[in-house]
Amino acid sequence: MSGRGRGAEGRSCGMASILFQILIFFGYFVGALVVVRFLPDWTGISPRLAELLAIAMMGLGVLLQILLGKGNLGARLGSLERTTRSLQKRTERLGSELQGIRADQQDADARNERMIKELQVLQTLLKQVVERSGSGEGRTGAGPVPSAADEGSGEARGAPQRGEDGGPRERIFSPEGVDQESLLKIVRGALTENRVDLYLQPIVALPSRRHVHYECFSRVRDEEQRILYPRHFLPVAASTGLMGTVDNLLLFRLIQLVRKLGKRRAGVRFFCNIAEGSVEDEEFFPQFVDYMIANREFSQRLVFEFSQNYFAGVEGETRRLLDMLARAGYRFSLDRVEDLSFSPEELRTRDVGFVKIPVSQLLEGGDEKARELRRHDILPVAEKVEAETEVVELLDRGIPLAQGFLFGEPRLARELSADARS
Repeated sequence: MSGRGRGAEGRSCGMASILFQILIFFGYFVGALVVVRFLPDWTGISPRLAELLAIAMMGLGVLLQILLGKGNLGARLGSLERTTRSLQKRTERLGSELQGIRADQQDADARNERMIKELQVLQTLLKQVVERSGSGEGRTGAGPVPSAADEGSGEARGAPQRGEDGGPRERIFSPEGVDQESLLKIVRGALTENRVDLYLQPIVALPSRRHVHYECFSRVRDEEQRILYPRHFLPVAASTGLMGTVDNLLLFRLIQLVRKLGKRRAGVRFFCNIAEGSVEDEEFFPQFVDYMIANREFSQRLVFEFSQNYFAGVEGETRRLLDMLARAGYRFSLDRVEDLSFSPEELRTRDVGFVKIPVSQLLEGGDEKARELRRHDILPVAEKVEAETEVVELLDRGIPLAQGFLFGEPRLARELSADARS
């Protein structure tokens, strides 16, 4: 029965009880009148004594009603107490539900705000594609194109990605006989038709070889779903001003991946190379920095990677924006290290947390610099590791992290997501 039905029933019972009490008192009154009027004639007692008997009978009736009503009153008080407790529980439940609704609304507002900011980032990317695809020339501030050796070590020499059975896992695009105009068409088509994929190469802990971090790479697919490695499309992208757009889309994809992972695989960081042209892009980079600062939780996941030479020469507004990222908790990594005469203390003041040094340099006297880095809480990473003999020497020198084709080729980011769910 509903609360409203129970309330109506209670009111009906209350009215019936009151009417019953009135009828009882009326009966006592009639009885008293009969005693006063007829008892002296029937018994011969005096009228005064009859009046006293009537009064006594009325008093006894009232006393009896009080005694009978006392139990009723206790029951009613008990019922009232139970009703009060029930109302209190309902009030508390409604309060909890209201708090839940408010929390859900706040979460929805936060998600909407994040979505708006991410859409703004995506809008900038699409705008860049549209603006820069109208001509064969564009802004070429994307900086130097990474060499083939920077694209995943073993893969850089043309080693195909292979499946568990040792056979080719993906169809690879061959640029032989393809002119620059055709390559440019493929890149533009990939950007506008969502055929740019995020790949991840593991960074392992030594000696366990456990995957602790990942470096991010972009891959482009043509209309036949064949994979273009960066060494194939980066030169044409840089020469037409599209390299920054490729990097920006890579950042956007990485943010989506981090959101999907949530709290799973806590401690895993993703190293994202940012092209110089992207950092110098006055339209994109300030907006991107604002977004990163507004989403500080990403600081525990993302590491922004720059070449040694570029990072050393950053100044002015770009330096200010990078400092803002550092104050928000983000850390930086240096790669393409050519000069080991840098100051670890200075790097630490600029929030550099990792320095990638080619294994050849580490094994040719760079181990002392690696120890110096660790004394300043900067982790050295041996990169381009491709032989087991190199691993043995790295272990002898106490190098904590390593990366290279020996430990794993770049894999699609969605494969990492599937591993995290399993």
